[in-house]
Amino acid sequence: GGEVNDNVTLAYGTAITTPPTSGTQLVFTGRDEAPQASAVEVFEDFLFVAGNQVYPTRVYRSAVGSPDYFNKSTLYTDLDLDSGDTVSGMIAGNRQLFVSMTDGSAVIWSTGDSDAPIGKEIISRDHGAVGPAAFVSSKNIIYYVAERDFWRTNTNAATDENVSSPDNQQFPSIQQTM
Repeated sequence: GGEVNDNVTLAYGTAITTPPTSGTQLVFTGRDEAPQASAVEVFEDFLFVAGNQVYPTRVYRSAVGSPDYFNKSTLYTDLDLDSGDTVSGMIAGNRQLFVSMTDGSAVIWSTGDSDAPIGKEIISRDHGAVGPAAFVSSKNIIYYVAERDFWRTNTNAATDENVSSPDNQQFPSIQQTM
């Protein structure tokens, strides 16, 4: 390169016109790149991702306290392998992560055990949120829109309740009234 005489620039180096073809290659050691996903949520010290087309019921988690550290071979939990329902979204509750599938829902929590750090429980195999934007949380209660009705869950008790059509003959399900 030539000299620059603009009374501001002190010096320029040689221009790089071709990319380098030698040198050290960037290698991930002991970790993988983040899995493909359509849903993501931070809960406690983990980053959870799910909604992968290859493993639709799988919820991957990062290493504890390292949201950019993934090991797709070991750091995951599978939900509802019987039906293959795709994870449609996740939202953090008080002490549990609420995970919705197309036709079901589950909760995931941190056990504090280094051998089995994640616990899970299926809440429903009947209904789940229609998508990742179908949730809202207020005072430890999660409300969500399912295909048929509107539901709420208290993640502390791992139960859910139909809000739009309680189990009462005078208030039939939205599905039956349409």
